[in-house]
Amino acid sequence: MKKQRPIPPPGTAPEDPHLRLFLEKIHGYHTPPSVLELGQLAAALLPKLLLSINAIASGPRTTG
Repeated sequence: MKKQRPIPPPGTAPEDPHLRLFLEKIHGYHTPPSVLELGQLAAALLPKLLLSINAIASGPRTTG
């Protein structure tokens, strides 16, 4: 049986995108999201979050 190479610990992912994709497919190994990716996610979700907070804060809508 062939000896497997150890999986690198989280946070030390190789920078080569092909190798990273290979590791993700073979081992289910995922790199932690970068600060830029987190920033983009926050920018995408922030307007929806603010609208939700505003709707909750304004209370139930009454007609009349």
